[in-house]
Amino acid sequence: MRRIAWIFFAALVFIGLCAFGLRVLAAPRKHTATNQADAATLLARATARTNIESPSSAPFVLFAKARYAVNQQSIEGTYALGWAAPNLYREDLWYGKIHETIIVSGGKIYRAGQDTPYANLWSRMIRRPLQWSLTTGARAKTRSQGEHYRSGAQLTCIVAGAAGTDERICLDPNNYEPFSDNMTAPSGKQSWTFAGYTSLAHAASLSQRFPTAITYKDDHGTSAELDIQSIAAVSGFQPNEFTPPAGATAQDLPGKTQ
Repeated sequence: MRRIAWIFFAALVFIGLCAFGLRVLAAPRKHTATNQADAATLLARATARTNIESPSSAPFVLFAKARYAVNQQSIEGTYALGWAAPNLYREDLWYGKIHETIIVSGGKIYRAGQDTPYANLWSRMIRRPLQWSLTTGARAKTRSQGEHYRSGAQLTCIVAGAAGTDERICLDPNNYEPFSDNMTAPSGKQSWTFAGYTSLAHAASLSQRFPTAITYKDDHGTSAELDIQSIAAVSGFQPNEFTPPAGATAQDLPGKTQ
């Protein structure tokens, strides 16, 4: 009798485990959807934190020391940005005896001086930390990464992939400040780092912060650095600040509608 009782008990346990397993298998898998929502929320908050060029942002001026290197040959210079609105700003770049000016005004982009990869990359580096979002069609997951090796911040990384492109963005989940962005695409690998976040001097609100050190590197031998010396809110600009220089070429601003 005792043996029969044990066999009956074991059978009940087996049936219970099978039923539990079926419930687990049948339950909807919410993990990916939850991670997708978490990733999108983190990136939206990162954009709100760092996008000093949003339509509601205060005008500002920025000055940085810049470096560009390709195949172990480097160029050093300076980069200045005067920003009044998303469709009204001026960039000035100096390296050696060369001076480039880029002005966006009235739906046009004006260029004076040589159009070089240095200017284009330094400009892209400033704009890289402004907008954070998932690529269309990307699937994303969030992962706890551990401490950042310099700041000690506890990082969360967003890993996303779509159409042969993989991206990994690591940020501080407490203040939403990104520290790195690594992308692998069919064209190659690119990596960006951001550090030394600061608020704009003289700004009415300290809610937005921007990195003072930005680096770029790819697997084609190109690297660049921006060391931002100053960034400050201003009340306005000189009347001729956004007047195109003599001899500047003009093009329609990308995305402009007629």
